[in-house]
Amino acid sequence: NEVGETTGTGKWVDVPVTSIVQQWIDGQNHGLILRGYAEQWGKCVFFSSRFFYPQFRPFLEVIWTEPTPTPTNTLTPTATATSTPTNTPTSTATSTVTATPTATSTVERHKLYLPIAIKGGG
Repeated sequence: NEVGETTGTGKWVDVPVTSIVQQWIDGQNHGLILRGYAEQWGKCVFFSSRFFYPQFRPFLEVIWTEPTPTPTNTLTPTATATSTPTNTPTSTATSTVTATPTATSTVERHKLYLPIAIKGGG
């Protein structure tokens, strides 16, 4: 269980949920729960994804890195020499340098705004 904690008013809580999301991928999706410890003092506030001010809406920021592509070998036909008698001069082959693109990883960032369901205390 990963826990995020804050003290004070109007502060964001940063909770890493990587292991929870991995459990979802593995088939155990029990969701997330937000529970306020301040309930004992009479007030604990959570904003929903429909809250009037967007900057206060809860969100899940998903960041991932695409893996670098693995090179794939491609077969190229090889020319075979054939002997042909000729009396004409032949040109000399020269090599040409060709740029090859380099594969790099890309980082993707996405924000998902979350609806909140809160179960009342007992």
